[in-house]
Order: sequence, then C-alpha cells, then structure tokens
Amino acid sequence: FETLKKVFKLNETEVEMVTFFYIKENVDIITNHFNNSSDIADFDQCLIIINQLFKIIGCKKSDIQKALSKGNLSKCGLVEKNTYKISLDDFLGEYISGISEKHLNEQFCALFSGESMTLDDLEISNEEKEMLTDLVSKKKRAVNILLYGEPGTGKTELAKSLAATTKKRIYIINNKDNEKASDFKRAIVATSNIADPDKSIILVDEADKLLNTRFSFFLSGEGNSKSWINTFLDENKHKIIWITNESTCIEPSTMRRFAFSMEFKQFNINKKVKAFQYQLQKYGLNNYFSNEELKTMSRRYSINAGGIADLIKNLGIRHNSNKQTTIKKINLVMRNHEIAITGVRSKKGKMKDMGEYSLNALNTSENLPSLVSTLKAFISRREDKRLKTLSNMNLLFYGQPGTGKTEFAKYLAQTLDKEILLKRASDLLSMWVGGTEKLIEEAFEEAEDNEAILFLDEADSFLYPRGEAIRSWEKTQTNELLTQMENFKGVMICATNFKKGLDYASLRRFKYKVEFKCLNPEGNFEMYKCILAPYVKKEMTELEINQMKSLKNLTPGEFHIVSEKLTLIMDWIFQTSFSKILDTLFCKQLVQGDPVNEKNI
Repeated sequence: FETLKKVFKLNETEVEMVTFFYIKENVDIITNHFNNSSDIADFDQCLIIINQLFKIIGCKKSDIQKALSKGNLSKCGLVEKNTYKISLDDFLGEYISGISEKHLNEQFCALFSGESMTLDDLEISNEEKEMLTDLVSKKKRAVNILLYGEPGTGKTELAKSLAATTKKRIYIINNKDNEKASDFKRAIVATSNIADPDKSIILVDEADKLLNTRFSFFLSGEGNSKSWINTFLDENKHKIIWITNESTCIEPSTMRRFAFSMEFKQFNINKKVKAFQYQLQKYGLNNYFSNEELKTMSRRYSINAGGIADLIKNLGIRHNSNKQTTIKKINLVMRNHEIAITGVRSKKGKMKDMGEYSLNALNTSENLPSLVSTLKAFISRREDKRLKTLSNMNLLFYGQPGTGKTEFAKYLAQTLDKEILLKRASDLLSMWVGGTEKLIEEAFEEAEDNEAILFLDEADSFLYPRGEAIRSWEKTQTNELLTQMENFKGVMICATNFKKGLDYASLRRFKYKVEFKCLNPEGNFEMYKCILAPYVKKEMTELEINQMKSLKNLTPGEFHIVSEKLTLIMDWIFQTSFSKILDTLFCKQLVQGDPVNEKNI
C-alpha cells in the first residue's frame, strides 16, 4: 500500500477506501457477510458509500466525496464508477493480491536505455532543432509538445534523440492496443508521479485515442474525455512529448495547450537513405553500400524508419556477404513490406523503372540536352540559399501516345537525382464536391515537401477549358490547378495526348512546351540499336539500316512493345533475325495508316 500511495499520491482517506473495497471484494468471509446480510447496506451503491463509509473507515464524509470526484483515486482510474455502483479497477485487485509479476512502476512505463540517432541525423530544420532543445532544456518549466503525422516517419526517434541531446532520461508510457482509455490515463498519471520533472522527458506514444476527442462519441466505445486531457495538460508539471498519427480530430481547445507542434510527412528519398546509413552504421557496415545503391533502393519502394531498422536487423548482413544477393533480398523484403502496408503491389505515385533509353532517338520540338542543362541550373539555383530562386519550372509534354513523354520524365528525374511523384486522373478526381481541389492541393504539397518532380499524366482531365465548362466544378478544379502551378516552387510536368483539350489560359503557365513526335529516320535506327539489336546475332547490313530508317510513323513505345514480345516468346539460347523484327515493325506501320514504299523493303 505504501508503493500505491507513493505512485498515485493517494491521501490517507483514499488508502483506507482502497483497503476497504479490496477486503470487501476479495476476502470471502467479509464478502459473504456483506452480500447475505439484510441488515447491512449495499456498499456497491454510490450514495450509500458517500453516506455510510465514513463511519467505517473513520474519516470525513467530505473527504470521501472529494476522493470520488476530484481526488487521485478517481483521476487515476483506480475505481470504476457508473451511475449507481463503485468497485475497484481490476488492475488494482491484481496488484494488491500479488497476481501481477511486474513491479508497479514497470506496469506503467519503461525507462529507455538504448541508442538513438543524433539530432543532426534527422531531417528536420535547424530552427526546429533549436526550438525543441530550448523547450526541454529549461528547468522548472512544464511543456507539452505534439509530434503528429505519418506512421514510421521518425517521431519516436526524434523524442529519443532530444532526450539524449539534453542528457535527460526518457520514460515511455506503456500502451497496449487493446488497452482501455482509463488504463492509459492511469499510466500517464503514475509516470508523472514517478519521473523527476527536471531530469526527465515523458513520451506518450500512440496517443490518438486520448487526443483525438472530436466525434469520440461515434468513433470510440469509451467516449474519450476532452475535459480530462485538457485538465491534465493544464496541470502538467513535466516535459511531455505526445505522439499521434492523426491530428484532424484534436479539439482546438486541446491543440492550443501544446507549446509546440510539428508535423511529420512521408519519408522522401533523403530520409530513407539517412535511415539506411544509420542502421548500417549500428552493425559496422558503413561502406557496404554506395550512396547511389542506397538511393536506388530508397526510390523504388515505400518504407519507413521502422521497416528499415527491421530489415537490416533481420537480414544479418556481413562484410563478406555477396552484395548483389543482399540487394535482391532487400528488394524482396521491401516489396513485400509495401504490399503488406498499402495492400497493393505498387503504391500510387510510383512509376516502373526506366528500361533502356536513348535521348538522341527522340523527335521533339525542343533541344532536349539543352532543356536538361536548364533544369540542372534551376535545381542548383534553388538549392543555393544565397541566390534568389526562380518561382517554378512548369513543363508541358504533348504528342501522340508512345512518343516518349513519360520516359523522358523518368530520365529527367534520374538525371536530376530527384524522386518523381506520378499523379493520374484516378488519383486526383474525386466524387465529392471540393474533393478534387483538395487532392490537387495535397499533390503539390507532397511534391514540394519531398523536393520531388510532380508529373501529372492525362493533364487534359484537369485543365478542362473553362469556356466550355457546363458544371461549376469543371471550372473550380481548373482554377485550383492553375493557382497551384503559379505558387509551386519546384519542377512540374504535365503530359497529354491532346494539347487542344487544354484550357487556353493554362498554356502561358508553362515555361517550356515540348511536342513529342513520331521518330525520324535516325530515331528509328537509334531505337533499334538501343532496344532491339541485342536480340539479333548478326550486325546490320547497309541495306538493313536503310530499311529500318525508311519506316515511318513509329514511336519509341512500339520498339518497347516488340522488345517485350521477344522477351516473352524467345528462348535465350537462340536469337531472332532482323527480318522478323522488320516484319513486326512494318505491320505496326501499316496499322498507323501510312503507306510504305515497298521497293525499299
């Protein structure tokens, strides 16, 4: 009872009440006496307890009323109360009877003693580092900090790093998935009583069910108490970091009680690479992968910090492990991790890896190498904080299907060392009023936060000509996209097969408008050498080169289709002939509807 008194700061009246309820509920002779005697009042009833119990335990009636309303007995959830009855919480009965094997303190929190990343290893701004460090460093100062956002993005790691940087102990509240809100509250209150306010930080992880009290009547069977959390935040005397994935259902009255709040968004490539480097360093594998190899793995799949930590730990990589075999294993684990988390094989916004590519083969209205150089200069200028940056770089790629628009976007991302965020009509068009506009806004925010290239495919679906609009939402979604394009600070690419289907005013928003055309004769030859030549054993003759160049209205996409067919049907022991490839491409040309000079075939 002394430990209970210390941990929950119970007064003498509350200790006597706990003793009475425990004996009444667990000592058979006493239980039977209360249950079977008609002369004894029912001490499960609230009113009887208030009116009669003070006589038994020798205290003031007002003290019992206070214990059941505002006292720690009630605040810590040590008694279960409903309209008519009062009883001890199951936890308390188990602890007093000795059923629980854990020490009382261990039931509520764990003192973290492991390693953590340094603040410099985390992708947060210097201003945020300084603010957080300042808030938790000062003595005799209570503070509530809120970290919220996507799961596995480093919120818990930041809290641990902050404790290590400020040389404070960090107590992590125990929180089980099936735990009642009352159990969670009890753990927080108990830990607050245990921890030294000046020498420690309390971490309340997965605090969604306590903080998101809006609409809790509909979302939770327990009816989370806004008044409890607001009162606790006001009376708190510790430095507490609260972590939640959702923040939209936190009441404004609760949100304003946090001294500082910080949002965590999805991991971009740089954050994934840093997480890989940190985990590899822990196992002495600093130089096992090159930076480019880490970037390639990070670019391919969606994975968070926790997934990366488990990945490196479970694979058991050694210095003498075959690197290519290890990379295959990592890709397999990350792919399956992504499927398990998202439920699909490839997350929206992902693009399949670029295959063999020849920039020289493309037939466009702009000089592509010059455009690449311009974009490199734009990126460099944006990353140099001393220079005044250009507003944005919006590009329009248009032309018939298969002419290389998407592949060139991938090439740009790879060349500029940027992630590419793909959004199609199916990603952005919503059935709800205002939903499309919201999704468009979020797409631009995601691209800017991740410093990614935003690639809007099927742009004619969003930039609908407002002069031809029949419904109001057709105008508002075009207006929203144009506004976002105007304010965007990065590289955005719109691709369409139908330039005439775009809003006329939108065209002036693009700094470059690049038309992708069918291949010219030299382009045919370049695409053949790049894509199809590996399937043919013999070198091309002069006649065959001329035959290839004479084909018209072919696109890079058609060369890739032929390549995929050959991969599926041929045995790699054998190789096809040039004549078979020529026949296939010749048939595709006929489908395009352009007659060919048969004398050249």
